[in-house]
Amino acid sequence: MTARPTLARLTALARRTLASASYTAASFVASFVSVSLIARGLGVEPRAGFFLFLALYSPLSTVMAQRILLSIYQDERRSRTSAWIEEGLQFAASIAIIALATDRHFSVFESVILASTVFSQIHATAAAGSIQHRTGNASNWAGVVLAMAVVRIAVTWVLLGEGPVVAFSAGSYAYLLAMLAVHRIVFRSDLDDAGRHADDEANRSRWIDRTASLAFFAISAVMFQVDKYALSGVHRSLELASSGALTLLLLSPLSLLFATLYRTRTRELFANSTGAHGKSPVVAAIAGQFSLGTLGYVGVLAALWSSAVMLAFPFLSVSAAAVALFVLAIVADRLGTLIVFALRSWRHYLAAALWKAASVAAIYLVVRSVAGWQSLEAIYTLYFASCLVYCLAAFAIIAVWERHAET
Repeated sequence: MTARPTLARLTALARRTLASASYTAASFVASFVSVSLIARGLGVEPRAGFFLFLALYSPLSTVMAQRILLSIYQDERRSRTSAWIEEGLQFAASIAIIALATDRHFSVFESVILASTVFSQIHATAAAGSIQHRTGNASNWAGVVLAMAVVRIAVTWVLLGEGPVVAFSAGSYAYLLAMLAVHRIVFRSDLDDAGRHADDEANRSRWIDRTASLAFFAISAVMFQVDKYALSGVHRSLELASSGALTLLLLSPLSLLFATLYRTRTRELFANSTGAHGKSPVVAAIAGQFSLGTLGYVGVLAALWSSAVMLAFPFLSVSAAAVALFVLAIVADRLGTLIVFALRSWRHYLAAALWKAASVAAIYLVVRSVAGWQSLEAIYTLYFASCLVYCLAAFAIIAVWERHAET
């Protein structure tokens, strides 16, 4: 008698997970294939400039998209005026960062165009996240959302001959318009409709929450990238290239897995009506699924290491110990973040951001200035130590919270 309800629950969970994977993978697939198409046709210097831009594009779009998605999951209301001011400031900052970092490769006008693609990406991601979180039939729209990746890839491919700036930006704009069109069909309302009736006073009262979460996402975006800047500063090209390849092989897929899993339970994880202690079962379930998924992925990666992995990255020089340390660091970091999501207090976001900022600074200084700490094993030991403390501290907070709730 209990077999059928259990099977039904598992089927529903699998359906939600598959749908979540579609929403999460749409942007990843669109970006990955578009970048591959563009990079293959470029010379050495243009390719270097393009990837230098992408090194900025990825953290900027990730930070801003995560912040908007979090406001969607928490049903946060924002006034139109506040949203425009925040977007304007972020856009100006993006232009400045991209222009200064890529001035040898792109003109100021091209930098403005490239900066605008950051916002195309974050609003396309926000539209997909809104569909997934705010509609009761997200599974039915998952295939449509995933298919929008084809729009970006097709436009990029058609305009390859016009240069990387035109191809990349046109593909980004097409992807945004396609995703907004799907959103309009689903809701038949504007993307920011849920926040239009918020008053400025209520918006001002939550500026601390937005600032703390933005700081948290900003630091998190560069957490596992800081070693590359440090290695570049001491001219350790071999270690830098290996670290970059390992980041693509481990950090990106595991981050995608984490996002897929927690976005299947956003209503429970970010619920306003449930305290942190009431979210423990959800946190435990997601943590278990993520740990098992990570173990499975690492197993597949190990099986393919001597063939596909080394064929793709023949320059990769890394020990099994370094791989294990990096995987453990990523898992500890994501589990700590999962608990911070459940706590959903600006104080916890700020505390996590401060700890990560201190860790980033310490890792950079050690790798840059201390002889013998430029090996990947040493670097990933630093990452793991920092992330383990972060995870244990978050776990201790939620454990204390639960005991307090019981009493």
